[in-house]
Amino acid sequence: MPRHERPTQAQSGMEVTVHLLDSKLRLLAQRIKIIENNIQVMARTIVNHNKKLKELEEKAGTGLDEDQIVSRVLEKVGHPVSAGEPVDMTKIEEDLSAIRDDLARLKAKVSQLEYIINSMNTMNFVTIDQLKEAIDKVKKS
Repeated sequence: MPRHERPTQAQSGMEVTVHLLDSKLRLLAQRIKIIENNIQVMARTIVNHNKKLKELEEKAGTGLDEDQIVSRVLEKVGHPVSAGEPVDMTKIEEDLSAIRDDLARLKAKVSQLEYIINSMNTMNFVTIDQLKEAIDKVKKS
């Protein structure tokens, strides 16, 4: 039977340290993966918000005069426009105000998401290959 040597305290302490570092590196790798997924989701969200924002801006700047805009809005809302019929401008103004508020909130959200993505410098994160190399270096030393 081969004779087994008992590990010294220094060796077992080193193994514990390597195991602890390995666990921490794996945890960091998981967190990096989550952050990368979140960045992808935020990027898609920004793209969608930008599309919606451009559509709203295009609708707002169609070059129509005020009467044409009012008649289009009334048709969309379900109030057909007929000649000589009084138009309830307060309702239209309320709807327009709500649309402007939605547009302002959407712009704020897009700018906030852009700030978050721009502030995340992905070059500061460690890749999985780099983590594996660091683990190997610790194990060898």
